[in-house]
Amino acid sequence: MEQISSRVNNDSTVRFNIIRRSVWGGASRALGRSNFSPEKKVDVKFTDDYGISEGAMDNGGPTQEYFRLCLHEIKDKIGIFEGPPDAQFEGTPESSHATPKARTQDADAGFRVLQ
Repeated sequence: MEQISSRVNNDSTVRFNIIRRSVWGGASRALGRSNFSPEKKVDVKFTDDYGISEGAMDNGGPTQEYFRLCLHEIKDKIGIFEGPPDAQFEGTPESSHATPKARTQDADAGFRVLQ
């Protein structure tokens, strides 16, 4: 994590405008923008269906909530981590090289997640 966080440019920000009922849709739009860079600091703003902000300043809480909701949506709606318990990892779960086996109902959505 330290290696990843050291690459983040805190002087440059990319904004994610997220509607709670469509977390993955907001993520897909943000990731597809021309100004998106994984090295920019993420600033999350939650809005309602009409685009009105919930008003929370992103000092880390909204970003954490966004990633939590996004992972839930990937797991529950896209189904990327499906399969019987003995087939969910390649290698052993304890291995530092264990990787989840992806099986998804929507191959394109799964591909976008893994990019």
